Amino acid sequence: MNRYFFLRFPEGKPKAVTFSYDDGCENDPRLAETLTKHNLKGTFNINSGHIWGNDSWRIGIEDIKKYILSGGHEIAVHGEYHKAPGIVSGASGIKDVLNCRLQLEKTFGMIIRGMAYPDSGIRVMQG
Repeated sequence: MNRYFFLRFPEGKPKAVTFSYDDGCENDPRLAETLTKHNLKGTFNINSGHIWGNDSWRIGIEDIKKYILSGGHEIAVHGEYHKAPGIVSGASGIKDVLNCRLQLEKTFGMIIRGMAYPDSGIRVMQG
């Protein structure tokens, strides 16, 4: 056995492709269905503060259950209200991330392990 076998992906594969989508948009159910149809898995980064049906272009709780979770896909933290690190104070950013994880775990009854930072990157650091 190769000594690097355990530093690889499942079954010792040296490469992987990942699919990751942000913000829980209205097209995510169709995307999840397409991935499922082709036996692929994706991670859907969800803003927990927007899954209650207040935004018409966002996915809701029932669609997350029906299309994403039932297809074996992963949901991940993306901030309760998509507050970008570096634009808000450190405490506000931490609160946004923590609240998102707690709400997703409570709503879907599972441990949420993944996370993607909101926005397109940290541009400015504030204290």
